Amino acid sequence: IIMINVSAYGQTGSMKDQVGFDPIGQAMGGLMSLTGTPDDAPMRTAFPLIDRITSLHATIGALAALRERDTSGEGQTIDVCLADTGFTTNEIPISAYLGSGHVVQREGNGKGLGGTYQTKDGWIIIAANNDAMWGRMCEAVNKPEWLEDTRFSTRADRQANNDALEDELTEWFSERNTRDAAEHLSAHSVPCAPVNTVEQAANEPLLQEREMMMEIPDPVAGTMWVTGKSIKFGRTPMVVNPTPLIGEHTRELLSDVLGYDDEKIGSLEDSQVIKTIESTPATAD
Repeated sequence: IIMINVSAYGQTGSMKDQVGFDPIGQAMGGLMSLTGTPDDAPMRTAFPLIDRITSLHATIGALAALRERDTSGEGQTIDVCLADTGFTTNEIPISAYLGSGHVVQREGNGKGLGGTYQTKDGWIIIAANNDAMWGRMCEAVNKPEWLEDTRFSTRADRQANNDALEDELTEWFSERNTRDAAEHLSAHSVPCAPVNTVEQAANEPLLQEREMMMEIPDPVAGTMWVTGKSIKFGRTPMVVNPTPLIGEHTRELLSDVLGYDDEKIGSLEDSQVIKTIESTPATAD
């Protein structure tokens, strides 16, 4: 058997018996200290980032353990936790500090060629910091003279003179609609994206084109919108099903994997050691 343990602080260490939820990972790993603008209080993300990544760690670990079992024939335990994930989300700043004592500072939504700008009807973010993107950006905003300006000769020069770039870019974006600006920059191969609201994101054509949200039947809710095909397999297309009910596969796992007969499964169920779909009615509560 591959047994996955998911907890707040892990199965070892001085904090193993403490409880916690997603925000403790964001706080413990230092991520909150770098989220937001410089004058803000520490800020957590708007969605459970730590929960999501921890579940991925658990999944990757389980798959690796299953692969190893093919060789060894043995199971093992997997230990993942929210605190560990919090450290991994902030690994580059932590590495910089441990290696050289450098302390990364918050900068909000970025600066200069990696910043966020207000348009006539919204916001847009760009990511054009490297030298290849710099030339494209100059062409896109019709500023060929920037290529000869010694203030912007290197990436370090441009970062040192972010204010001068921001003044010009702020004006350029303010004269355009978000979609027009994004399409124009994309036509010049400048990485950019509109900063969508939830409503705008839900209506993005790409969301449907990539089948990233799908409405599926659900035994409790009737129908439900869920994350769709986040992984596209070339030969075996993904099938998106509703979340299993509590106990839905208990009998199947005990009989097919462990070889338990109906009498033994029934005894475990009667003793309330396990639950099966028959003993766990679906409710909408």
